[in-house]
Amino acid sequence: MSNSLTLQDRIETLIDQTLPPLRKTRHRNLARLLTGLYRAEHVHLSAMADELPGPAQQTSKTRRMRRFLNNEEVDPGRWYRPVARVLLREASESGRLRILVDRLELSGKRRLLVAALAYRRRALPIWWRAERQTGATGAELQASFLEELAELVPPEAEAVLIGDGEFHSVDLLERAREEGWAYCVRLHADTYVRTDGERANGEQAWRECRALDPTEGERRYVQDVRIAKSRDFGPVNLVYHWAEGEEEPWRLVTNLSPDFTVVRFYQRRMWIEQLFGDWQEERFHLHQTRLYEPETLSRLILGLSLVYVWLVAVGSYVAGARLAPARRPYWSSRPELSGDWTSVDQKMSSESRAASNAIITLLLKTVR
Repeated sequence: MSNSLTLQDRIETLIDQTLPPLRKTRHRNLARLLTGLYRAEHVHLSAMADELPGPAQQTSKTRRMRRFLNNEEVDPGRWYRPVARVLLREASESGRLRILVDRLELSGKRRLLVAALAYRRRALPIWWRAERQTGATGAELQASFLEELAELVPPEAEAVLIGDGEFHSVDLLERAREEGWAYCVRLHADTYVRTDGERANGEQAWRECRALDPTEGERRYVQDVRIAKSRDFGPVNLVYHWAEGEEEPWRLVTNLSPDFTVVRFYQRRMWIEQLFGDWQEERFHLHQTRLYEPETLSRLILGLSLVYVWLVAVGSYVAGARLAPARRPYWSSRPELSGDWTSVDQKMSSESRAASNAIITLLLKTVR
């Protein structure tokens, strides 16, 4: 348990450096939550309680964490916003921000709408919304979510919004355009499209976008297109990419130049699935949580997001400093990420602890 206590102390220092000022009890309870998540690699409160330092019984530690997660004064958005802004600011200095959006379904009619920053075949959580709903998110929710997200992005930053077919609503694309963002979103096969000026029998020639599908193994680029028959949105560009062996092509709508760069942007969308995998079966077992109220679940996601960014940061440092065995990738198991995290942290502190956002800055200096 001495390692747990040392770890918790260092997490408290990290909280001081990155989050807004908190009451002492909330500060300590957040550190306990992060310590428990890291050491237990599980979201069950009892599993986390087993890993916490101190003489209190497991039941007492569990109740303490439950009270923290139920505390209405714990505002995940306000607490996480400084972290998200630092991530986005540092990443924007390295080039265009690649912002991934996706939905994560949990059992018990729960879903998360998540935005994340593409980073080294993974995605760093930036913003989320928990709901007691199931199924696809609607256009109105997506547009309001993007409005919240846009408040975090530096005004001068170049950003591209990347999402699958759930996020091709005109409301969302219009909102992205108003923000000055690029977008790269997959269309459904039955989305109606027409080329600007294209007419048939004197009327606008609308057709399903699958009518323009290339043959397998090929790509097609179409400029100055309008989409959504009822909204006549455009002009936009279309990029079709049909990889060999796939059942159907990617049909992508974008306001970027229609070339292979758009395909490469969309390939990054899969990185958010790795984030969801790490949150669930591969590491933290989020799918097993018994927290159902959106506010309570959102506070748990606050803890998961902070731990995740921290783990990736430490893993990046370990890999960059060649402290990890070369035969194993830096995320493949916890020892490569931290093992004896305190010794890694001590090595880092002389280089970057003086900066208020040291660990996050260190991470984003190497965005690819």
